[in-house]
Amino acid sequence: MSDSVELRESRQAILREVAARIARRYQISVALILGRGRDKYVVRVRHELWRALYAEGLSYSAIGEACGVNHASVMYGVRKAHRRTEKCDQKRSA
Repeated sequence: MSDSVELRESRQAILREVAARIARRYQISVALILGRGRDKYVVRVRHELWRALYAEGLSYSAIGEACGVNHASVMYGVRKAHRRTEKCDQKRSA
């Protein structure tokens, strides 16, 4: 098996593991998270997934490829998720 195939399979394994964890946390199906739905809640959870995958060390391009979206969309989603987390942290400390 070539290195690129092993790397792709490794990324897919990370995606499945992190997606399952996020799905449990937000009580939503993995299929909905990885789907194309534009419901506000689903999109926010999807952004959280991308943020978690990025924190696991996957690049924006790798996340985009694994999820079937453009890397720029992933960058935007990760930034949005990070900002939401910062706002929640600021509200908690106030």
